[in-house]
Amino acid sequence: MILKVPYPEFVETAKRLGVTEVYCLPKDGSTLVNGLLPSSNHFLEAEFPLGLEETIGNLTPAGIGAYEGHWQESEDIIESWRTQLYIAAVAYKSDKKSPGVWVDAYLSEPTPAQVLKAIYDEFKETGELNEVSMEEFVRLASPNVIVVSPSNIQTYLESKENQKK
Repeated sequence: MILKVPYPEFVETAKRLGVTEVYCLPKDGSTLVNGLLPSSNHFLEAEFPLGLEETIGNLTPAGIGAYEGHWQESEDIIESWRTQLYIAAVAYKSDKKSPGVWVDAYLSEPTPAQVLKAIYDEFKETGELNEVSMEEFVRLASPNVIVVSPSNIQTYLESKENQKK
């Protein structure tokens, strides 16, 4: 079970319920904070309208240990993460007739450089790239990186729903 509170009430509620450590997950310009209540499988959660570092900076002086991460206990939480995913896609030149496409998902917004590093590392690991540097890979593949935010995904879904009506 998850107790969700407004972020201004989070510190007071955490202290009252005995939550001394929390985990913070960057989410679309804000930070999702949750902590496990002592001796239970219940969570305290709030969404802070601040970045990760600022959120941690606000919690630490209040006597709450704040760390990057997120508790995951139930399908409800997993389902809520699905609605918070960033989808990254890379179109690239390949040695086939059509361009290659690579897709990945992230819990926080990746930079294009992070996405390119992920595709490069995966291709090196799977043997799809031999002795090619990252710079050479980018030059040869001429990748186009697109990152789709959770709000964009929601807009796309709502657009589809409106078209059905």
